[in-house]
Amino acid sequence: MNISIVKKSAAVLAILIALFLFGIRVDHPKSGLRSALGSASTSIAIYRETANVKVGDKVLANLESAEKSPTLAFVRSVDGNNFDLQSDAEMERIQIEAIRGHLIAIVPFLGSILGVVGL
Repeated sequence: MNISIVKKSAAVLAILIALFLFGIRVDHPKSGLRSALGSASTSIAIYRETANVKVGDKVLANLESAEKSPTLAFVRSVDGNNFDLQSDAEMERIQIEAIRGHLIAIVPFLGSILGVVGL
């Protein structure tokens, strides 16, 4: 085996472990905000685990409906431990425990592949 491939693979693995330790996660949203490149269900979301969000932040959160969770949404209001989220045209009220984290980036089109295999 080529030693260069082993070094590059080890470097990529070390970077992924470091990102995981800092709370960076990847998930496939089932519903939520659309972008110019398509719907949330055809994308992959990269987010940082936190419940410390404020009005206007984009978040990944669980909804009561299992087929819509997780969803990409804007935080529209905060009232104690309750958050009002807007995803698409509807508003949802959730508890702080349902917020997975603050959205960092969206990777378009990869969610379509994951949807085919059932993830």
